[in-house]
Amino acid sequence: LVGAGPALQKGLDLGRLGVFQAHAQFPVRRPGLECMAAHLRQQLRQARAVLLAERLVHVEQHFVASAGRAGHRHRHRLGAARHDEKGQGNGQGCQNLCPMHGGNYVMDKAALRRALVEQRLNLPDRLERADLLQRVMRIWLVDRPDTVIGAYWPIKGEFDPLPALHRWKEDGELLDQPQLRRIGLPVVNKQHKTLTFHAWYPGCEMEEDAYGIPKPKDTEVIVPTLLFVPCVGYAAGGYRLGYGGGFYDRTLATLQPRPTTVGLGFTHGFLDDFTPEPHDMALDAILNDNGVVWPV
Repeated sequence: LVGAGPALQKGLDLGRLGVFQAHAQFPVRRPGLECMAAHLRQQLRQARAVLLAERLVHVEQHFVASAGRAGHRHRHRLGAARHDEKGQGNGQGCQNLCPMHGGNYVMDKAALRRALVEQRLNLPDRLERADLLQRVMRIWLVDRPDTVIGAYWPIKGEFDPLPALHRWKEDGELLDQPQLRRIGLPVVNKQHKTLTFHAWYPGCEMEEDAYGIPKPKDTEVIVPTLLFVPCVGYAAGGYRLGYGGGFYDRTLATLQPRPTTVGLGFTHGFLDDFTPEPHDMALDAILNDNGVVWPV
């Protein structure tokens, strides 16, 4: 099509002036005029070919651009699109072909975690959501038989379960038959990359673990029958997106009997397009500020 510009413009100019139509029959008999008419018809055919080609190119470009915008919206939806431990944010996957989820059908969990943590930190009503989740948690604990519960020290804007658990502990002392209830916080075993739970109570002495997270200092090890786990993200089926260290999965694999596991998170962390990996272990329940998310 290079070089067809002059013919195109001339043909268009003639067309606008009404000099000829597509199949014009020029009422001429002189050879010179017939030759000029033939030449003009050739220019018109060339101009029409150029116009058709340009329209095809335009349609193709529009289709590609539309597909790109649709793909971008899909990536944005999925990308707007979470401890196992602090700072271990490597490694979600939505099995969708998009950069936010890794491309080539591999999720970019690190990017998803960063996005979800940033959203959580910037929730304008995070305190109100936390208050609602405290209530959900306390109601959920009613009539539970457990007397030893494991939890976590909140980081990166996570929901803090400790106030509700302290109330649960105090409530046990007010029963007709008082119960000694205990709360445990995780301590990392750096060699085996697993967690043990040490007794915690308000005011107990704390120290930082290898990841800078506070843990009880020199308190006894306790074995929880119920474990509250923080969620960066969560999905149907009880699946949880953590920080990528695998501490909880490894710990649960070694505990016999396995404790009841309950994920805690805010509503923004729900992932509607999440495919668990073979090593992911489903939680028994998930709670958020709206209530019980799992089981449905």
